[in-house]
Amino acid sequence: MQKSKKVFLVTVLQVSLVLMLAAIVFRPFAGEIAFYFLEAILSLIFLKILFADLRKEITQEYKFVVYFFAPLFALIHLSWLAQKFFGGTWGPHFFLAFILLVLAYLVFFKAVFGRNYTMGKVLLSNEKMAVVETDFDIRAFVTAGKHIVETKKKLSEGTNAKISVKMGFLGQKTSKVYYDD
Repeated sequence: MQKSKKVFLVTVLQVSLVLMLAAIVFRPFAGEIAFYFLEAILSLIFLKILFADLRKEITQEYKFVVYFFAPLFALIHLSWLAQKFFGGTWGPHFFLAFILLVLAYLVFFKAVFGRNYTMGKVLLSNEKMAVVETDFDIRAFVTAGKHIVETKKKLSEGTNAKISVKMGFLGQKTSKVYYDD
């Protein structure tokens, strides 16, 4: 499992969702054929990455990645189908309703599948702090990377540690080590 490949694939998923939204917003200017072509290409890329490529890269918690991204994909497609059905464009009310649906789904996902910890590998440590490397963790809303965390004892380098995740001002942040294996 290459972390950089997994992070790249998740990033492509996120970018493709944003591009699908942008295509919906610019649909009146681009024309129907261009819109459908772009949506089809982006959808194929999204589905291939989600159901083929990421399945190879994420073994343990793959189902949670699907539970997270597939409903967002469905919401985007339902939004342009609703737009087509009701014959309107993405006005402020429609956009606000869409944003509220996405936020409601994120709250639902966090409440049902979320957790307040992630696992990480200890890179450096002293008695008060440690540098840990975490992998992408959709359930804790943690991106892959290196984090500085508080600890009560010196941890052995290379060991795995359970790391507390707390809500920061603009999202999740790692904070304290619970234990090391």
